[in-house]
Amino acid sequence: MDRMNRMFRMNRRGQALVEVAIVAPLLLLLLGVSADFGRVFFISNTVTNAAREGALFASHHAAEYSLDAGVTLDSNTRSIIQQEERGSFLAIQCPGALQITISRSGAVVSGPPGIDETVAVTCDVPSLLPFLPLPKTFHTQSQSRSLVVNYDS
Repeated sequence: MDRMNRMFRMNRRGQALVEVAIVAPLLLLLLGVSADFGRVFFISNTVTNAAREGALFASHHAAEYSLDAGVTLDSNTRSIIQQEERGSFLAIQCPGALQITISRSGAVVSGPPGIDETVAVTCDVPSLLPFLPLPKTFHTQSQSRSLVVNYDS
């Protein structure tokens, strides 16, 4: 009888080891996928904030530049967007280069005289788990519009 109890206890220990061997990889996979999506979401928020800051800078500093000198305003807007992206919390940045597009439409018909400006920021974020059947690259894009008003005219 004593021998049967010992064998039964040994079998129970082996059963627990098999259960851990089955469940541990699934839990690690779930943890990895959660961390990957969390990182992509955080970078997406950073891209959105960078686009918003670029549009805000362009609308607030239009009086310092003539609207004809859009190149200077664009280059300064780009540098503000890149500073916002680099200065993000915990320095989680876009792994590649940010694609920044600044476009202006014609003069606004109603309201104060100015130009409607759109700032679009795009970032491609590679997956941390390329062996999974998930997208290999996540594409994040944000667009922000502002009205660039020149009060001097």
